Amino acid sequence: MDDGLIFQQSIIGKTEENGWTIIEYIAKKDNATGGAYSKCYKVEKNGELGFMKVYDLQSYLKDKPASQMAEIQKRMLRHFTYEQDLHRICSDGYFDKVCYAIAAGALEINIIPGVDLVAYYLIFAQADGDMNRKFDSLEISHDWKFRMLHNTAVAMKQLYTGNIYHQDIKPSNILCFPNNEFKVGDLGRSYTSTQECPFSSEPYWGDKRYMAPEISYQAPPVDLNYRAQMTDLYLFGSLIYHSFSGMCYNASLYGALNKAMHPGGSVTYTQALPVMQELHFDLTNQFKEILPFSQDVNERLTACVFYLCNPDYNLRRHPTYQNKEYHHLPNLERLITTFDYLEDKMKHKTLTEKCR
Repeated sequence: MDDGLIFQQSIIGKTEENGWTIIEYIAKKDNATGGAYSKCYKVEKNGELGFMKVYDLQSYLKDKPASQMAEIQKRMLRHFTYEQDLHRICSDGYFDKVCYAIAAGALEINIIPGVDLVAYYLIFAQADGDMNRKFDSLEISHDWKFRMLHNTAVAMKQLYTGNIYHQDIKPSNILCFPNNEFKVGDLGRSYTSTQECPFSSEPYWGDKRYMAPEISYQAPPVDLNYRAQMTDLYLFGSLIYHSFSGMCYNASLYGALNKAMHPGGSVTYTQALPVMQELHFDLTNQFKEILPFSQDVNERLTACVFYLCNPDYNLRRHPTYQNKEYHHLPNLERLITTFDYLEDKMKHKTLTEKCR
């Protein structure tokens, strides 16, 4: 039983300051990713269901001495405040492809007589599920995939206009809403240059399993903005690859790479890069072979994976973008244009087949 939150039961039934009542604890599934420092609850207000993310003090305390309690509480509050600020930017900007918080606050929970804890939380609109769960249930079509990728590219641009880089784009963070609308969720590890980021000095900002090679080998670009941009592009490329191959790009890349050259060993990023480049060329060709679409669609998808998942981050840009000074916006706009075109083409193909 997942009972990691020490006030898990005592929080049920409470109504927070915005009128949301906590009705059910959502246990994390064995194969779920993310949420290392939070717990989830179902909430309700005036018949509307929502999703509550609670910062979990017990997770922050894991393997830490009790003498560090005060410092750990400060760290948790800092993370909460930082994420809340990012959601406020998204809300103020009406970023409709980002799942931003609709309420936030703190609950004081009495654990035992004389002992209170403060639970910081964010509340979101209730989604129908995420990409992982839809894949597991096989409730997806090619139309669904192209729309999801188009919406995700739009979300990346919206975040960029707010100087936010997601850093954790992966299937479990692509949320599905009614009418086949998709939003990018979980800004907990996002980076922004507009304020001090509480984890900018950490080696990993998002899920290690999905990280770009330069991050995994701990050889990222020195410029933090450039690092964040290159990471988001790689993660989006991996999402494309996952959508049509069923696995993230790193699983294929490191599955084909000699284990002696894997990150964490004695081989550096510079030493491994030529080998990864060769594997990358082979993997994208293999990816093209499994695609079931027309030559035009197959080539466009393959081209996206080829440049977005390039192990060399300096080559991770659209082929038509040749400016020496890198700028993120033109690359995002080209991605949006590509998937707008592919989504429309797939819709037209589906309608044509239905009319036959």
